[in-house]
Amino acid sequence: MDRLDQSVTYLYDPLHPAVLRLIQQVIQTGARLDTPVAMCGEMAGDVRFTRLLLGMGLEEFSVRPNMIGMIKRRILQTRLADIRDAMPDFATVDTPQRAAALVRRLNALE
Repeated sequence: MDRLDQSVTYLYDPLHPAVLRLIQQVIQTGARLDTPVAMCGEMAGDVRFTRLLLGMGLEEFSVRPNMIGMIKRRILQTRLADIRDAMPDFATVDTPQRAAALVRRLNALE
């Protein structure tokens, strides 16, 4: 989907459960096959989603140069054990609203 095409931009939702499950499946499959998985694009470069992606197991982020500092800071401020403890809630994510609630909880961890 072209997020820049105004006629379909309303369809862009990185927190749609199908999108999140696809991302998680790719990360898990990469880990199982000992194949690195990296993510680039809007979601990887959005600090709001950093902890969610870390919780899914993502280890490589490719982001715009102006976002490197913010993303790096969020990663360094994150205790993976805390994120992993909150990730069982991911199984209950069946709407974008529940995904957003999980993201808010993850981002509130300090």
